[in-house]
Amino acid sequence: MKHYGQACAIARALDVVGERWSLLLVRELTFGPRRYRDLATGLPGIPSNVLAARLKDLQAAGVVTRRTLPAPTDVTVYELTDAGRALQPALKELLGWGVRYGPEPSPGDAAQPAWPLLGAAGRPTALPAGQTCELRVGPEFFYLGSDAGKLTVRRGPAPDGDAVVTMSAGTFYSLLTGQTTVTGAVRHATVDGEPEIARRALEPLAAAGAKPAPSPASQPPGI
Repeated sequence: MKHYGQACAIARALDVVGERWSLLLVRELTFGPRRYRDLATGLPGIPSNVLAARLKDLQAAGVVTRRTLPAPTDVTVYELTDAGRALQPALKELLGWGVRYGPEPSPGDAAQPAWPLLGAAGRPTALPAGQTCELRVGPEFFYLGSDAGKLTVRRGPAPDGDAVVTMSAGTFYSLLTGQTTVTGAVRHATVDGEPEIARRALEPLAAAGAKPAPSPASQPPGI
């Protein structure tokens, strides 16, 4: 890895996670452990040798660790360490900055449901503790729960969930961008279980990826 050689905490942080793809790899591990091939799928465009190199560097830096799941699975997965999880506030700030100031996506840009869900995770939720919802968007499954009144999101199904919501990618992205309401999203989705639990679980997703309106101070004169 390249180093800036500067006695500055920002420079030293970038010595660890400033290489191209590194923070996006951390993003992919935010909602739980992933296999190598899952990481490759979640990072479209990354060369295999670069993925292997970034994983090696992040493991050496103590940001990522590798383990083998117990039998009968016997699958090797990568997951964040405490140091890796400590990057979550920085990722959230970058996400908010990107929504507000970043360029609009191009028509051919890749999109995956987990990416905008990062903006919903941690938002206030009326979902009672202990009640969960499984969200299915295409082949992706997500566990939605609550912790101290904040939405928690993990990859995978919600065993014994109180509700299961299956919606199209179009409905999902319309909800996240504020083009449709929770009521409208539920109307166009399939809900198994408790409809009220489904609505409460989906409320933090509403407009989570919408571009915020400009503040009056940033508007041109006369607007």
